[in-house]
Amino acid sequence: MSFAAKLAMHRQRLGLTQAGAAALLDVGLRTYATWERDDDPRRRPHVLTQEAALARLAKTKRAAMRHPNGSNRTKKEPGNENPGPANEIGSDR
Repeated sequence: MSFAAKLAMHRQRLGLTQAGAAALLDVGLRTYATWERDDDPRRRPHVLTQEAALARLAKTKRAAMRHPNGSNRTKKEPGNENPGPANEIGSDR
């Protein structure tokens, strides 16, 4: 089975879009789509990159997905935003 076919198989097993799989692998959507399409052998990632990507997808469990795009980000609750450092004089944040 080719690298492209394995990518697609893992992505579908996890119920991810290409954008979600790209986010999980920390690569751009165009890069991921090129890998899965495999229409240009010169654009294939190095074998070690292939192995690392497949290993990350293989160890990812569908139940561990918390965000629809496949990243590990959780949904922000209203009022739970981090405002960052306070710039006002006398602020006790």
